[in-house]
Amino acid sequence: MPVTSELLLEDMRQSFYAVENKISNLDSKAFGLATINSVFISFFTYLLTIGVNVFGVVSIILLIGSLTVLLYSIWPREWLRPDGKATIKKYWESPPSKTADQLVVNYAGYEQRASSAYDEKMRWFKISLKATCVAVVLQIISFIYLHLYLLVQHG
Repeated sequence: MPVTSELLLEDMRQSFYAVENKISNLDSKAFGLATINSVFISFFTYLLTIGVNVFGVVSIILLIGSLTVLLYSIWPREWLRPDGKATIKKYWESPPSKTADQLVVNYAGYEQRASSAYDEKMRWFKISLKATCVAVVLQIISFIYLHLYLLVQHG
């Protein structure tokens, strides 16, 4: 009959890899948002050549801030993967049940640290996403304001 730790080992391993995949997916989204922010910064800066107003300037500052905050989301954390060679070296001579016990504990620790890293990365990502949304709204207001101003001046 299998030992409890042997039964838990696969579950803990899968839980760890699920969190690892969430981190990778979040990094991909953060890179996508960084690209969008960069395009917006370029386009909104071009729009400032048509006419400068406070909404346009603030939207660009927000986008630059959002891009900076994204670096905290993208910035690599200590990678929490088990070291295969070290694990083999350490547990090769150990009884299987002792090895399984320790691997369960190891994976549980890796999962906990990875979850904390994910939560921190997600917090920075959400801040950046909110700043990007506010910047786009401000730029729309800026664009409408500028067009109304030009209509009044030339109309």
